[in-house]
Amino acid sequence: MKILTRTLVIIALTLACLLGTLALVSGVLLLESYTSLEEQEMQEQMQRATRALENEIASINRMNEDWAQWDDTYAFIEDRNEEYIGSNIVDTTFSNLGLNLMLFVNNSGQIVFSEAFDLSSDTSSPLPGEIAARIIAEERLTHHPHTMSSGSGILLLPEGPMLISSQPITTSAGEGPVRGALLMGRYLDPAMIRHLADTTQLSIALLDPDGDMNAALHEAGGVAVLPVDDKTISGYTTLTDLSGTPAAVLRVDAPRTIYQQGLAAITYLFFALLAAGVVFGIASVLLLKESILSRVASLHADVTAIGTSGAFASRLPETGDDEIAGLAGAINGMLHALEESNDRYRLLFNTGSDLTLVYTVGDDGSPGKILEACDHACSRLGYLREELLGLPASALIDRDTTAGSASPGLYAAEIRGKDGTPIPVEAISRDITLDGRRAELVVARDITERRRAEKQLEQYRLHLEDLVRDRTSELSAVNTHLKTEIDERRRAEEDLRESRQYLETILASIQAGIVVIDPKTHLIADANPAALRMIGASRAEMLGKECHRYICPQQRGNCPITDAGQRIDNAERALITAHGTRLPILKTVVPVHLKGEEYLLESFIDITERKQAEEELEKRVAERTADLQAATERLREEIKERTALEAEKTKAYEQIDKNMEQFAILNDHIRNPLQVIVGMADLEETPSSARIIEQAMAIDGIVTELDRGWIESEKIRAFLRKHL
Repeated sequence: MKILTRTLVIIALTLACLLGTLALVSGVLLLESYTSLEEQEMQEQMQRATRALENEIASINRMNEDWAQWDDTYAFIEDRNEEYIGSNIVDTTFSNLGLNLMLFVNNSGQIVFSEAFDLSSDTSSPLPGEIAARIIAEERLTHHPHTMSSGSGILLLPEGPMLISSQPITTSAGEGPVRGALLMGRYLDPAMIRHLADTTQLSIALLDPDGDMNAALHEAGGVAVLPVDDKTISGYTTLTDLSGTPAAVLRVDAPRTIYQQGLAAITYLFFALLAAGVVFGIASVLLLKESILSRVASLHADVTAIGTSGAFASRLPETGDDEIAGLAGAINGMLHALEESNDRYRLLFNTGSDLTLVYTVGDDGSPGKILEACDHACSRLGYLREELLGLPASALIDRDTTAGSASPGLYAAEIRGKDGTPIPVEAISRDITLDGRRAELVVARDITERRRAEKQLEQYRLHLEDLVRDRTSELSAVNTHLKTEIDERRRAEEDLRESRQYLETILASIQAGIVVIDPKTHLIADANPAALRMIGASRAEMLGKECHRYICPQQRGNCPITDAGQRIDNAERALITAHGTRLPILKTVVPVHLKGEEYLLESFIDITERKQAEEELEKRVAERTADLQAATERLREEIKERTALEAEKTKAYEQIDKNMEQFAILNDHIRNPLQVIVGMADLEETPSSARIIEQAMAIDGIVTELDRGWIESEKIRAFLRKHL
């Protein structure tokens, strides 16, 4: 698509969008304004119709008031004289007053006189009983408690809605007491509707209150304005009876004059905008064509001429200082770059060591005539450039389809020189388009010297293979020896792995906590699961932490092994858990060598239960001692002996704290006092003797378990000394 056509399309679309938007916005805004004005006017007309109806009710009410406040009527309600009826209630009375009904009711609710009148036929008739019953049922119409009481409105009867008025019957002076009520009514029939329409100069209609419009009026709040079509609009309002029940729907129709004026204004505005847009578009196109498009067309013609002729040395005129002049300058720069690129291409094309040829390709893929050749190809093949161009490519290039190549896209071929000598080459070709024609670019490299070198390399390879065979026998013997050594080393590594796995299994299953510590930094290097469980920390949380934080709560510089120079440390210590609580432990520390490095191996067991048992034992012994001292003087010497034994036991415990290796002796010292206590308990034969013997046996069981733990610990230490 040309720029001029595209410009026209853009301007047309822009104007269309602008006009459409303006028409839509103005249409919506203006129509809303006109519609609002139309609704306001319609509501005013509805009010006029409603006021006219109210005026009719007021007129009937005034006539009724004149008749009710009359001495003759006041007397008639009591004496019911026929003279009053004959002289006052005649057909002309109904015709002149425009009434369909007159009803006299006394204070007892009895109808004194009633008569109905048909205004269309000017005939009177007795009031139907059902109408009379319906009126009597409305107490607000038949009972007036005082002279100022009255009632008026619409009463819905079987024949239709009626405009009705009720006034209290009093004297001409309006004084009471009230003797009854006088009711006057007129049907809201088509004649009354026509009268209202003539009075208000409106088109008025009365609709059934039970229709579909009643629901819409209820939702709209009693008044609704709805357009019928583009020319008519209707307003609806609900007329209620004395009880507030919908009696009828009043409809007022009016022409949509305001709406039609709004449509006309919008139409005029649209055509005015359209005319202005067309004028603006034509002027814009003419200005663009004169100032821009003509220069662009001239620039296009000059560029096309340069492209067709291939004269990259030509330049475009740069007139003016606008973007088109800048574009011409940019194109001139591009032409200059193309000229330099063409010169570089020619230089590279003719100075390479490869044979570069370009020839046409037929529709069936067969090679055609040579179109271009580099200078090196002309000299290597023995042709002049003019002789080579135009020759069939199939007469020069013979592709070797049997020879492979190490690189994808390369293939072996032979190019025949002018004297018929074949020149082996390795070539690569690419499909190109040249001057709109399908062509193929072939870049071939003379591999004559490489072929000669390959032959020499093949001979050298055969010589090397002979040397390799001789060397292979020697290497085979060495390989056999190395294989034997490798097998032995593999078996040693397998034994080492099994030993390590065995040791790890023991460390993981043993109930005593074991921790490996770097003696230089006092950092924890490893810990078994039992140690992690006692401390309540994960492996990642413990590794790299100082041992003083958990196992040996001593300050740096007070380590018995690294600072005091002890080889082995057997002592009771306190274990600090991850939660900060302290657990009594029996700990043993020995130096070990692992992977060529010296480490400290700390093993410990939780002696909380033993400590608790000792405390319980001491507590119970103290209690029993007090009982024995108070029992008899005869046992004082035995109590002193037991106290001495307790002192020896305490001394034995202290000896255990100093040296773990005396643990077995300590157990014997514990059992000896227990035997004395058991013997004393047997001698006393008191009620608490059985309890003392039971606790002594429990302590003996604990000591037995400690013996077993010591034996297991000794085995582990012996195993660790052996394997580590």
